[in-house]
Parts: sequence; C-alpha cells; structure tokens
Amino acid sequence: MHLPFFAGGLYLFISALVVEPAPGNKLVPLPQRRHLPSTSFQHRALARRRLLPRALKRELAPRSTINLAYGLESHSSPSTTVKFTAPPHRPIVLLEELDHLLESVLCRPNNEGGAELELNFISEDTHAGALASWSSLRTFSLVTFHSTCNLPDRRGAWLISAVQKAVGGNPQLRLTAQSVPLGEIAPSFRISHRADAVASYSPVIPRGIFDKQLDKVFTFGKAFNFAPRQRLFPVDSTLLARATPSPGISAGGLQVFCVDCGSRTNFSVGVEIDVDGLEIKAAHVNMTVLQFEHDINLEFSFNDSLSFHQAMDVIRAPVPDLAIEVPDVFSGGFFYGGRFSADLDISGALNFSIGARATIPSGASASLVMLGDANSSATGWDGASFGLIPFRLNSGSFNASAQLTLSPFLDFELSLFKGGLSGSARIAVNTPQVSAASLVHTNVNRACQPVGPTDFESFASALTFGAGARLDIHASVNGSLLPGASAALFAHNVTFGDVPTPGAPECFVIADDNPADSATMAGLVPAPTGTLRAAAVAVPTFNVAGIEAYFKASGALPTNVNYTQMLQATAVPDDIKAAVEKTASAGGGGGKGKGNGAARSEVWVGMLVLVGVSMGVAVTLL
Repeated sequence: MHLPFFAGGLYLFISALVVEPAPGNKLVPLPQRRHLPSTSFQHRALARRRLLPRALKRELAPRSTINLAYGLESHSSPSTTVKFTAPPHRPIVLLEELDHLLESVLCRPNNEGGAELELNFISEDTHAGALASWSSLRTFSLVTFHSTCNLPDRRGAWLISAVQKAVGGNPQLRLTAQSVPLGEIAPSFRISHRADAVASYSPVIPRGIFDKQLDKVFTFGKAFNFAPRQRLFPVDSTLLARATPSPGISAGGLQVFCVDCGSRTNFSVGVEIDVDGLEIKAAHVNMTVLQFEHDINLEFSFNDSLSFHQAMDVIRAPVPDLAIEVPDVFSGGFFYGGRFSADLDISGALNFSIGARATIPSGASASLVMLGDANSSATGWDGASFGLIPFRLNSGSFNASAQLTLSPFLDFELSLFKGGLSGSARIAVNTPQVSAASLVHTNVNRACQPVGPTDFESFASALTFGAGARLDIHASVNGSLLPGASAALFAHNVTFGDVPTPGAPECFVIADDNPADSATMAGLVPAPTGTLRAAAVAVPTFNVAGIEAYFKASGALPTNVNYTQMLQATAVPDDIKAAVEKTASAGGGGGKGKGNGAARSEVWVGMLVLVGVSMGVAVTLL
C-alpha cells in the first residue's frame, strides 16, 4: 500500500538513526474503550451483575494481532497506527478493548520490576470467561492504558505468568506480571503514519506578484528569521539543528548569501514500515504537494583565487508538527533544510548573484520504496513552472568555472527499538539541474563573430552562452539493514522561456542594470558589471567614421546597423544625420531590438533553491 507522497523538489532524506524526534506536538494513545477508574475493588460500589452474551466471550480470548492508534493531543482521529503480530506461543490481550467488561483496574508494583494486576469484572460470567481463557495459557502479553499501570499518555506492556481468582467470591482476577518495553511484546509489527496539511505558513504570496519583495521568513515548524542578505556560507551554526555535524569546512574568501528569500509550502507526508523477526521487510515514504511557491536569490563572493569542491548542510531545523513517537517501539522526526554544494575554480576576485522562482502544482507526488516489492514513482511534476532571476555580475571578471547548487531537503530520522534497527535512504529532486557554457570574445559583432570590414557595430567584450535543463528525481537507499540501490523516478525537460541551448549558443553581453542613460536604453548599455543581456538588443559601439565612409561611397546607409540606438547612444555627424533619422523612423537598418533579439532580451541564467527544488548552474567563464 502506498500513501500519497510529495517530494517537493527536494532532497528527501530518510535516515534510521538513534536520535530524538523533532520536537513538536506529542503523539498520545487513542484508546478503543472508555477509561476506567483506578480504585480497587474494596473501594468501589458493588456493580450490578449481568450475563455475558455469547458473542462477547470471544473478546476475552488473547489475540494474534492488535492495532494501537496514536494521534496528536488536539486531534480525535489517529495519525499513526502500530499493528503488532504476536508470536504463536505468546498471544496478546489489549485491555482497553475490554474496558466495557471491567469495573476497575489496579496495578500494584513490587520491588523486583514486576507487579500484581487486579482486574475487577462487571459480572461473574465475564470473570469466569476471562479466568478460563487466560489461565489455560503458559504466558501471554497484556497491553494497558490505565492510570496505575503505565505512565501518563503512554501504554504499558506486561508479560503475564500467572492468573489467579481472588479469594472472597468477588469477580476479580489477580495477574502476576513483569513489565517489558512495548516493542518487545512481538517481533513483528507494521507502522503507518500519515500527517495531512502540515505547512509552512509564511505570509501569503498572491499569485502573479512574485516580482514584489517577499518576507524574509521561512516558517516551516521553525521560523527562519532571514536577514535581507542572509549568510549561508561560511555556515551559520544558528541555522543548524542539534545532531547536525558541523561541516568544519572553510574556503578562504568564499561567501554565499541568500538575498530577499521567501517561501510558502504546504504538503502531506506518510510513512509505512514493516518489521518481521526484528528485521525491516518493507519501508515506504510518501509525500504530496498541497502548495509550493518559492523565490530564492543567491549571491556568491570570492576575494581571491579559489579552488573549492565541497557539499554540506547549511540550514537544518526540526519540523515539529511532523514528529512521531511510540515509546519503546520507534521515534521519528522530520527536519527541513538546505544543502549547498559547489565546484569552483576561480582565478581572481568575483561577486555575482543568480536566482529563480518556482511553483509546483498541488497534487505533485513521489513515493520512495526504501525496501519491498513495490516500485518507487513520482507524478505531477511536469506541471511545475519556473521563472529565472537575472544573472548579475557585481564585481570582478569572468575568469571562473563554477557548478553551484543549494538543494532544499526534508530529513526523516527513525529509531527502532532504541536504535536496534537502522538504515538510510534519500530522494533527491533536482528541479531542475541546468548545464550551461560560455566563452568570452573580444571586439566582436552582435553574433560574437570577429568584427569584419562590413561590421559597423561592435562590443569590446561579449560571450557565447547556451543552457539546457531537465527536472530529475532520484532515489537512493543504503545502510546495514537496507540494500544499496539507486533509481531515477522521474525525468522531464524544463524550458526557461527562450534560453538558447548549449548546442546552439548565442551572443550575450554584461549590461548596466542601473544606468544613467535614458529610459529607452536602460539595462542595454554594456558595462564591467551588471546583468546578462542578449547582444542582439544591447547597445554596441558604433563605427561612425565607417558609416560615414560607406554613405559617401554608396549614397546609402549600411543595413546592418540599429540606427534607433545609434541616435540615442552617440553623436551623429551632420552629413549623415538626416539619413540616419529617416532610416530610424522608417524602422530600417539593423532593427530596434525586435524579433529574435527582443525575444531574448529577458534571457536569464539562474539558480533555483527550494524546499524540494534545486537548480544547479554550470557556467564556464573564460
């Protein structure tokens, strides 16, 4: 059986470790019958005797399987169930199922870790039926949820070695019992956990306003009070939860910041684990997206030459509402965070920023089969939409080779039998991974070709650029009790508007995005720093003298010049000014940034960093 499962473009990490669950709402037992008073038989009022219907006698017999339900303290419906399968020689009695047949229950502990359990029945028939059924067994297990028999909000487990009828004629049984951990009543059990609508409720992000600044707060069980320029590397230890090893990694001069980051996420999760003979036989983890919207922009800074090839967690905090625990059986906790990885070879100082926005449709899901016969799968991801935040060079030059990612993840840590069983698995949803390549050229035309005798527009420095992307979801499993394996769950080509592909790169320049030029040239003027812009629409350097000579020789202007930009960007000599103005007003010459060039005027290169979504950019800038 598979539960709906979301792997919201994230690293989903399931690790069976010996850890505490993420702190949060406590799971409490949900009894199947009413609670009984804990008073002894001597202090209760005498109950009216009644005959036990034949059908009810079957309830007294110890069972081969029992189901224990657990839920949040504020909820009446269970979120977690544990089904125990008893060994043949030791069946189980779930006492809460018999509460309607009992007047009271009292546990009297002794000094040897055992106790005498006093059960007072409502009738002689129920008393006789229980005595006949239980005394015939050499031993059986008894599970209690009664105030004198276990800690508050916990079930107790007992091994019963003797059943005796009380002296005096009262319908009372006295059981000789030894306390044991709940997880030891049976070597085989099944855990099913489901949490719906567990969300991060950061301020609402209305659709269509991603261009507006978002709150710098991630509220995902824990609020990340991100600064407008939050440092991610070197790692800020305040963003890491306990039990997270400190990376202890330094890279002289490398700094990574999250700039004006915001998110809103809502999803449901499910976990199913089968244990048989104290071995994990099957394990499934499932997640389904309810809402997923993110806006992330990363800034990278280097102050010197650098070679850096590392991966580490930079954010990790508990998701309290997802914590699950059945004392003495298992505990599990979810953690939300982000993992940063980089392969950098930098030959000089450099500062740049890249980012992206993403929306994953409600209902996108993935299912990881850690162990078992079923197959892992992922569906609904092809409906994801992505918007890229412009690549911006803030300082330095393109003497760098870089592969950069920040991959959000959800960890699930599980401990069985106080750490007796362990293993790990991970779903990696890289949404998307982008490969890109660029090559710098000097003194080139709009096509990044060397300037020839018939070229009258040029750029001192430009680069050819192409990028491609795929949305990939991978699953991997390892550990001493889980066989090592990896599989691709989903693969889908992702489009980013009109970005050229690596196989057909086009010409780009760095343009000033805060120019003092007129509004018509804003963001189009080449500069040492700024935003990546298609050369087809950028403002070049015009060879005015060459245009004059061409006009004098032929009586006409060359056709491969953008005269509209020429009039805006440079002083036009009087002898050709009238012809230039006439050609520009008629839409002649090299065009006004329309067509193919205009379509790419908003080409961006970005890095996507999401809960469940990561985008890596590989850019070679020579």
